[in-house]
Amino acid sequence: MDVNIDDTNTTLIQYVGNWDVLNGSTRQWNGTVHSTLDPNATATFQFRGYQVWVWGTTPAGEGSNLVSFTLDGGTPNITSRTSNVSAVYNERYYSSPILPDTYHTLVVTNKGSDASGNTQFMLDRFEFTSSDAIPQFAPPGTSSTSSTSIPTVTVASSGSVRSSGGSKTPVGGIVGGVIGGLV
Repeated sequence: MDVNIDDTNTTLIQYVGNWDVLNGSTRQWNGTVHSTLDPNATATFQFRGYQVWVWGTTPAGEGSNLVSFTLDGGTPNITSRTSNVSAVYNERYYSSPILPDTYHTLVVTNKGSDASGNTQFMLDRFEFTSSDAIPQFAPPGTSSTSSTSIPTVTVASSGSVRSSGGSKTPVGGIVGGVIGGLV
């Protein structure tokens, strides 16, 4: 099952440093992004699954952003996107390889700065794939997020979640089970 977590979900995403919430385009997931030019500002996301992606917006203008992605304390994967005349929405900034189906921590770190001539990094959402019927977000017994947290999802009338890429995942039973388990 693919699960999308919007940038505004501060229960599941821990932000450190100077981040601004921008109401953006309808082409952004839920119409918002978290934006930063603060060197070393981080966004940390924990989940249980076997693949993860980070989506963002590359702003219009001149220059480029510089972002680091560190999965499970491993070697940072540094990427950059060059700005153009128009903003680029729903751009995949990071894609992990297939991972062991267990708990993972992904730390996104802004490496650019205004002083270095970089443009802002705009985080739109995290997406991950899980084999769990009910998505898990942190290992049991940790102090970060509860494994019973419910992500923000958009449910279509067909009972499925439509991701920006157009794929569909049935969630009627999942949502019912999660809500029933919390009541």
